[in-house]
Amino acid sequence: MVSWSIETLVDLRTVLACLFFIISVYLMFKLRKKKSLAYETVTDTSLKSIETHWEQLSKDCAFENFDISFQEKSEELNLARGMVGFHFRIPLAMAELNDHGRNRLLYEKSAFFVYQYEAGNLALRSLCDAICGSYNGASILLRSVLELDLKGAFYQCLTEEKYFSNAGVLKKDEKGKKLLEFLENLFDYSPDTQLNLGKTSIGIFDKLESVIVEREYQVSPSVIFKQLESWDLFEPIKNPKKNIYNTLYSKLSGDVHVMLDRTDLGKNLLKDPESSFKTPKVDPQFLQEYLDNLRDVIDAGTVLTFNMLKGNLKDKKIKDSLRQLIAEFSPIICELPYFQECLEYNRVTDSS
Repeated sequence: MVSWSIETLVDLRTVLACLFFIISVYLMFKLRKKKSLAYETVTDTSLKSIETHWEQLSKDCAFENFDISFQEKSEELNLARGMVGFHFRIPLAMAELNDHGRNRLLYEKSAFFVYQYEAGNLALRSLCDAICGSYNGASILLRSVLELDLKGAFYQCLTEEKYFSNAGVLKKDEKGKKLLEFLENLFDYSPDTQLNLGKTSIGIFDKLESVIVEREYQVSPSVIFKQLESWDLFEPIKNPKKNIYNTLYSKLSGDVHVMLDRTDLGKNLLKDPESSFKTPKVDPQFLQEYLDNLRDVIDAGTVLTFNMLKGNLKDKKIKDSLRQLIAEFSPIICELPYFQECLEYNRVTDSS
């Protein structure tokens, strides 16, 4: 039998401590070497390394779903891309018309056009996300597109006296009233300010810079929508509050506020639990739901855009430019019922 003396135990503890130290040093150097190699891999700019990173990124973003989505919904996706292009070509077509070397319309509607430009970029990003199978992310961006349309029109109208002097909805809202009072005080202090904003509307963001980030001046989307409706900017859509805001905007808000059944994972858990945690996959049902929402956003936004600019149709050049655009995109317009009704209501396609 082995006899364990105090001296033996002390020697054993010393040996174990030495072994532990050696193993710790070994593991530390091994880990540092591994990190160094990983860093070199990430920062390696060689063609081979770039191709490797691109392949991994393509896989992470599910770019392979592009082909699958177009196989499932080729005609619908081409139509959707055309809708996005048409909606944002309307203001551009009008703005391209010069008036004695100065683009008058571009300056007058610049507050609106800035938001339109941003909305166009987000609409394309949204469509790309949907094609890749990220339907929740696509819908979040889609609500932003609708909100950009609403806010662009709202801020533009605040620069135009005919709307500003008839802002009854804002006067009944606490935040809206504060915003109006701020602008009224500004116009009273500097009478030329409102006149200058009528010529270059984007200047309103400079005037509102000190308050636009303050919560007490941030008018809610629902109030903005009611005010735009009161200004007849959704004409001739019947009951726009119900058909656009309460239905479309509220539905997309479910994606923004990440209600579980609106997330991609939540949808998959209900439909196909076994593949819920795999790379995003194309689902024809979810893709079609997104495309229907995209159509409705573009349709409502196009009506809003037209009504924002229809006062300029007295200019024959602008009206002819719009007619040319309508003729070019006639297959797209057939899929936009609200905008079709808007054109008929305003007799834009008449030869007169």
